[in-house]
Amino acid sequence: MPLPVVSPSRQIFTALALLSPTLVVLGLLAMHGDLAWGHVFTACGAVAVALFFMLRRHIFEISIVIATAEALSDPDRKTRPTPPRLGGGLTNDLLAAVLRLDRVWRERADALHSGIGENRGVFDSLPDPLILLDARRRVTFGNQAARQLLGTIVVGGDLALALRDPTVLEAVDGVLADGVGRQAEFHGVLPNERHFAVRVERLRPLEGAGPTGGSPGGATCVLAMVDVSATKRSEQMRSDFIANASHELRTPLSSLIGFIETLQGPARDDPQAREQFLKLMHEQAQRMARLVRDLLSLSIIETNEHKAPAGQVDLPALLQTVIDILQLQARAKSMTVKLTVEDGPLPPAAGDADQLAQLFQNLIDNAIKYGAANSEVTVRIWPASIAGPEGAPPSDLAIPQAALAVAIADKGEGIAAEHLPRLTERFYRVDTARSRAVGGTGLGLAIVKHILARHRGRLQVESQPGQGSRFTIYLPTAFLESDRGAGPGKSPS
Repeated sequence: MPLPVVSPSRQIFTALALLSPTLVVLGLLAMHGDLAWGHVFTACGAVAVALFFMLRRHIFEISIVIATAEALSDPDRKTRPTPPRLGGGLTNDLLAAVLRLDRVWRERADALHSGIGENRGVFDSLPDPLILLDARRRVTFGNQAARQLLGTIVVGGDLALALRDPTVLEAVDGVLADGVGRQAEFHGVLPNERHFAVRVERLRPLEGAGPTGGSPGGATCVLAMVDVSATKRSEQMRSDFIANASHELRTPLSSLIGFIETLQGPARDDPQAREQFLKLMHEQAQRMARLVRDLLSLSIIETNEHKAPAGQVDLPALLQTVIDILQLQARAKSMTVKLTVEDGPLPPAAGDADQLAQLFQNLIDNAIKYGAANSEVTVRIWPASIAGPEGAPPSDLAIPQAALAVAIADKGEGIAAEHLPRLTERFYRVDTARSRAVGGTGLGLAIVKHILARHRGRLQVESQPGQGSRFTIYLPTAFLESDRGAGPGKSPS
């Protein structure tokens, strides 16, 4: 960056500034009569000319120093000005001091900007939303998580423009008023329901700061938000589970108590009523036994869900064994269960044989229970790397290349589309009365979901009312080393 040209007028002005003390002394002598005015003017002219020629180099160098200082003070400059070459002496030392001062301040400014950039980078890398506010509740900074949650955050605008929750705003106003930290809760519903625990704290004053303290950027308090949606959902699921389990157990238990009281009272000496009540009591006891069995199975599966199984399973042989066990139940409804192996022989699947047997038994048992009488349940197995008889799987299921697909289809009444996303929830039933009538506990598909989660598998459900349902299972033939001992990835859908 070249220095500005020093104009002649500036040089003359600088010379007059240096000669001004001499001119003042001569003028005072003339006023007191010690010198004639003519002599004064002559002396002034001679001194001025002599001093100008003697000091003209110094005058020029001082003008250069002034021009350099002005160039350095320009806030819009992009480059450092080229320092001129001076003759030496005081002016050269003065110029060196000016340049050194500029360098020190520039280094401090660069360090400050670098620190600010690093702090913003750290804040933006935080997974939880964080907002800095000044003493008037105006936003000075919002990290990336806050911008994603609240949309565009206007720096310098009031917090209420981005966050309209009255409890949070009240907490912020209280902290700004008395400096005492406060907590609040924020509940958002769009695009998904989310719950946040909000903590508002006053920033500690920096050393040497004014009475308001705060950060160099003007922030006086920080608002941090922690996503507690998973905890809230877990609490809700636990509450729902206890309520549903209590309800499921209370109904058969109440029936058993009523039958026992009847047998002890009015039906004490009635053999026909006793036989009928004993049969009903047996059914209710069996229902309770099934529910307790499924609850225990679900608890055991969840305990080991984080650890991938280490075994190898021959799926065609396993499926045939399960089908043989359920053939008697199928014949009771004049139904047949047919197994078809596509593109065999197939590699073994990675998994736990007992849990996979329970998974397929639940699915085939459901197909028999809810399938139409005199119909056929089809069980097909093929390599998932190729398009099977039902077509290729959807891309969002993230099926590994080395996997096997098993599709179980029935000819029942089908399931409406609004029920499909909730089928694997605990105790969720499409038709509660029919499910209980056929002996369902509402936990069968929940067990399927958790077994698949442990096996890093996927579930695809396709159904239309009046056309039956098809449940397709995708199981990997081998696990990655990162899967062993790690938690399950994407939940089956």
